[in-house]
Amino acid sequence: MARPSKTRSPADTDAIAQAAIDEHALAQAGEAAAQLSPQLASIDGQFAELPYNLDLYIATIRQRAVESAQRLLEIGRMLLVMREHEPQQAFAQALDRCGLSARFAQRAMQAAVKLADRPAMQSLGMSKALELLSEPDEALDALEAGGSIAGVRLDDIDRMTVRELRDTLRAERAERADAAAADAEIIAKKDARINTLLRERRTGKSGSARAKVDTLIRRLDEDAMEVATLVKAMRDTASAIYAAYNEAGEVVDEEVAGRIEQNGALAAEWARVLVDELGE
Repeated sequence: MARPSKTRSPADTDAIAQAAIDEHALAQAGEAAAQLSPQLASIDGQFAELPYNLDLYIATIRQRAVESAQRLLEIGRMLLVMREHEPQQAFAQALDRCGLSARFAQRAMQAAVKLADRPAMQSLGMSKALELLSEPDEALDALEAGGSIAGVRLDDIDRMTVRELRDTLRAERAERADAAAADAEIIAKKDARINTLLRERRTGKSGSARAKVDTLIRRLDEDAMEVATLVKAMRDTASAIYAAYNEAGEVVDEEVAGRIEQNGALAAEWARVLVDELGE
């Protein structure tokens, strides 16, 4: 039986020519692959404990991260026991013998206390768990229960890098600090007004009752404007929260809705007290 001819037809030859295959690029790619193979073999031989597969390596690394957090808790628990049994100087010497710094020991003991009953947070790995230790217990409880901290949930934190988590937490702490400073300023101004009024009463400031009342009326006007400003700020903040959920296409969390309702009820209660005492 005659063998089929391997001669390309004119149509096939034209198609290859039109494809404009870069023979030089193909040759370079082949040379690069040939050079890379020994390098990969060297790296695999030196470091690889498992045959390389991307999904396998990702799963193994994630498992090792979880194990590292668990090891940290074990070390922290042992350090807590050791600290209670040994005098301070002996404990410091024991840390040196363990090869641990005082800062690491403190963080490990803190992790043992704060993460002991929070297995979901332990699954994040040691580095991310350590970043969360500075957060208040109520915030960690909410995160463990499926809530959020600094606007992110556990699933979000799991996908973030350690640096992204650190930056997110720092930004949220800065916002809390700014809010606390603003509250402190308002309280300080009110305290200053009250102290001024008390001093005037003690010194028996001369003048008619009407003159003294005029001063108090001005202060009352200022207080009313301040209250109105704060109420409007509360309303705007609540609207911004609802808008954020609407933009994300999500339903408002029960915890968030409860906080909004609680603050609104508090403001309404004081408004009712004011109306009852001063009249409509």
